[in-house]
Amino acid sequence: AWRFMAHILIVDDNIAFVLAISESLRFRGYTVSSASDGVEALQQADKSAPDLVLLDIEMPGMDGFRFCQELRSNPRFHAIPVIFMSVRSDLADKLAAYEVGADDYLVKPFDMLELSARLQAVLRRSARQNAADRERALQLEAQADQAAQINNTDKPAEGAQLQNARVLEVRGLRLYLDNALVESELGEA
Repeated sequence: AWRFMAHILIVDDNIAFVLAISESLRFRGYTVSSASDGVEALQQADKSAPDLVLLDIEMPGMDGFRFCQELRSNPRFHAIPVIFMSVRSDLADKLAAYEVGADDYLVKPFDMLELSARLQAVLRRSARQNAADRERALQLEAQADQAAQINNTDKPAEGAQLQNARVLEVRGLRLYLDNALVESELGEA
């Protein structure tokens, strides 16, 4: 089974529920922290960003929907997976959760084996997405380095044609880009 030492933040105002879930998750190898409402959860996330959030809907102060919106609006936390867990089983609540950014939704009570399977699935998807994002960032960084190297070479004489290059002027800065690079990025043939 796929697993890494993930940090799970449980956000629920039912202390007995939080203790039971925490104990079970720790037994399965996860690091666990908890908060009893959305405001406390945002403070917890700010101290130590979790790998995944298990989130109740009904809590004092900031409810789960509002917390999820706040989390998703913060560039630092927007990609953290969120699994809602609630006694609310009607479709409207499930759809509202997905609308604010839920990755999954469990109806309480649930079996710990199901929670464990869903945690692993969501964390696996998140890890793949993070890897793809890192790969894309490395590609863009390499392209920027290549453009910088081209731009740092001697500028061609006035009126000279650059072979296999496209000139792009941005805010007065002239960039010399490789045609193949531009075509692959713009989808030109």
